[in-house]
Amino acid sequence: MFEIPLNKAIVPVEVKYRDCRKCPFFKLRDCGPQIACAAGQRKDGKNVMFMLVDWSNDKEGQCAEN
Repeated sequence: MFEIPLNKAIVPVEVKYRDCRKCPFFKLRDCGPQIACAAGQRKDGKNVMFMLVDWSNDKEGQCAEN
C-alpha cells in the first residue's frame, strides 16, 4: 500500500510524457486502469502523472470544503 505523508496531497498533473518511475503509485501492480493516468483511460483524454504536493488546511484534522 502507499502511505501519503502528513501535510501532503496527491494531485494529477498534465504531462506530455509520463514517467511511471516518478509516480508515487509505481510500486503498485497494474495501477494504470485503477488510477487512470493514461489519455486512453481518462474522460478528458489527457496524460497525467500523480505527484505529491504540499497541502495545509486551516482547520487541523478537517477536510477542506469546496
